[in-house]
Amino acid sequence: MLNPETQWALETFSHAELGDPRRTSRLIQVAAAAAESPGGTVTSVFTKPAEKEGAFRLLENSKVEPTAIANAVHVATARRCAEHPWVYVALDQSTLAFVDRKHVRGLGKVGDGRIRRWRGLEVMTGLALSPDGVPLGVCATRWFCRPDEHSGWGKNDTRPVEDRESGMWLDAIDNIAKLLREHTPSTKPWFQIDRGGDFWRVFDVAREHRFDVTVRASHNRVVESKGGRTTMKLREAVSRERVAGRFKICRPRQRGRDPIRLKMSVRARPVTVLMADDKRPRRRFELWVVQVKEVGSPIKRKRVVWNLLTTHPADDLDSALEVVRAYTMRWRIEEFHRTWKEGHCQLERSQLRSADAIKRWAIILAAVAARIERLKQLSRKQGDLDASAELTQDEVDAAILLSGTKRWKLGAKLTVAEAVELIAQIGGYTGKSSGGPPGSVTIGRGLERIAPAAAMARHLRETSG
Repeated sequence: MLNPETQWALETFSHAELGDPRRTSRLIQVAAAAAESPGGTVTSVFTKPAEKEGAFRLLENSKVEPTAIANAVHVATARRCAEHPWVYVALDQSTLAFVDRKHVRGLGKVGDGRIRRWRGLEVMTGLALSPDGVPLGVCATRWFCRPDEHSGWGKNDTRPVEDRESGMWLDAIDNIAKLLREHTPSTKPWFQIDRGGDFWRVFDVAREHRFDVTVRASHNRVVESKGGRTTMKLREAVSRERVAGRFKICRPRQRGRDPIRLKMSVRARPVTVLMADDKRPRRRFELWVVQVKEVGSPIKRKRVVWNLLTTHPADDLDSALEVVRAYTMRWRIEEFHRTWKEGHCQLERSQLRSADAIKRWAIILAAVAARIERLKQLSRKQGDLDASAELTQDEVDAAILLSGTKRWKLGAKLTVAEAVELIAQIGGYTGKSSGGPPGSVTIGRGLERIAPAAAMARHLRETSG
């Protein structure tokens, strides 16, 4: 019987088209080891010399296209989406930064480029989420390497969007739409995008594919009045609407900021927005704008205000709140990025010497990070689910044994919430004093520590049987 990490790796990577079945077999072995013991460096994942050599050969093999590994992950995610009529897709761009003092790793500029020891890659990632916000997996990965030379275009860039960094948004959206259409045509995506994706081509692609998209507005765009006789600005237009209702929302912990509960008001109205690139005719988009504004007087920070442009109807309070709730699902990809880059997977510690090798390793660790995030959210959203849906009985028994709990005996049937809490305790979770439910780091550490015990339990059961 296969261990759970190998079973997961088979489901995720067995259909990868790498040109040779031996490469696919090696990919499965590498992914299973990374899931069992995640780490930014290959040497921290593998202890045996032969395993290290095999992993390096795969990651440095120029015949293994990073896109082929990514496509396998995307297809596996699409198949998980099939059980839902629609899914959220949180889409966001992030920077992967690595120390590269001699500039020999084939990486590009990060930030303003003034700190020369740091080099990196820009990556656009799509994370598919079930209707209750549980991660299903990574469904898009697009890369961009910034040149050292300044483009010189600035805000007046008239190049085709496909030639710019912002083209990653369109590539990712278009490929996700085609992916779901091919593998699960009955599942519709609802994209959740932050201010970086506020440009007209995003709405144009959404209109072309006939799916919903919500974008947090970055620009105070021009809005037509009814009949197109006059125009006004977007923020002015929505501010004229009466408050439809009030609600409370909890902003999760972010870098340098503690979780905080906010009191918010909401307004909504249909708008005809005029959008285009410079020196091009404006295009009309029939959208809804939902404004979410913090009520009260915040201390030592700016008041939270979101203007959400969406294709999803928001003609009453319930539908407007549905748009707001959908947009909060975008926070999931920020949590995923932390787990992937600097949390339990520690991708940015990688010592690989080429950009393509880093991409191959990054995609494998992205799938691992999504698995950790899925387990975390399942324990919070579907805590009563039987643990056997995500964990083997050997893993549950190992968690019971290593946690030292007296509440359950070996062989007990636990819920996902109960099993994950035990796993997190093994990883350092201290319960209520930790400030909240188990997080990605403690769950990841716990999974790593129970893996040997689960393997031993499986071996004893199979040999004694």
